[in-house]
Amino acid sequence: MTWYQFRKDSLRLFLLIQTNAAQNAISGLHGDTLKIRIQSQAIEGRANTLLINYLKVIFKVPAKNIHIHSGEHSRHKIIDIQGVTQLPPIFTPYVKPGDTQTNT
Repeated sequence: MTWYQFRKDSLRLFLLIQTNAAQNAISGLHGDTLKIRIQSQAIEGRANTLLINYLKVIFKVPAKNIHIHSGEHSRHKIIDIQGVTQLPPIFTPYVKPGDTQTNT
């Protein structure tokens, strides 16, 4: 398993979120997840909102296309992004040899 899966008309991301970071950034791989640092605290959904805003900029999609499938109250999140057919170049360093981007 890898940290991302292309589905019929969406992309699913398996993420580990670190809150209270100095800046929003992709940190690297952490097992089968991608670690993302978020500046906000994990209070009252602030970190989730900031994560969605961060991802919408990276993927160039509206926030309404990004859905927290699971992990709303956890550091481990599964995120679905509608209308995405490929990973943006910022993710290239985190794609392992043998990973595929084909739809499943």
